[in-house]
Amino acid sequence: MTTKEIKCPACEVGQLEERTCEEEFKYKDIPFVIHDYLYSICSECGSELVLPSQAKINTRAIKDEHRLCEGFLSSTDIKKVRKKYKLTQSYAADIFGGGPNAFSKYENGDVIQSKAMDKLLRVTDQVPGVFSALVQMQLKGRIMVDLKKSFVGSCDYGECTLSGSRSLSPNVFYMRDSIKSKKRKWVQPRESRKWSIANNI
Repeated sequence: MTTKEIKCPACEVGQLEERTCEEEFKYKDIPFVIHDYLYSICSECGSELVLPSQAKINTRAIKDEHRLCEGFLSSTDIKKVRKKYKLTQSYAADIFGGGPNAFSKYENGDVIQSKAMDKLLRVTDQVPGVFSALVQMQLKGRIMVDLKKSFVGSCDYGECTLSGSRSLSPNVFYMRDSIKSKKRKWVQPRESRKWSIANNI
């Protein structure tokens, strides 16, 4: 295939033509071959180079071979698991962890997933009920955070609970109803004093 819009950077005359070849690599002393390694060759001077777009595809293929050597899911396999549960890459990262851009990097071949992540994805794919359990855990986590945020301005959560009286550190602020104005306002508790939430807040 000829990439007519791209001139050879070496001679600046010829056009670059895309080719494929076999390239040998090694990962942890395990040899492997990429059979469709992409590169370009100049139609005039014969110079060979790998374009950025080709390098991205080649890197993905190499990373997938690394995954195969480790016994991990490929980037395509990871995408299939995500699509199976109709998740966006962002929400998949919320459910499974790994960071906000984790699944984008896994599927683009930029990063190889950890052994723990690989196991979690396999179990989710193969064992009924695991995905539902992960979703419930995520929802409960968000609810707990939202509840804390609803009455805590600055809090060491190690000293706070969501029921009964709350033992709060001196720098903690929380919202309670003012008896006179009936409006909520920020109140700073006295040092070393346990506060109960007024009016069931």
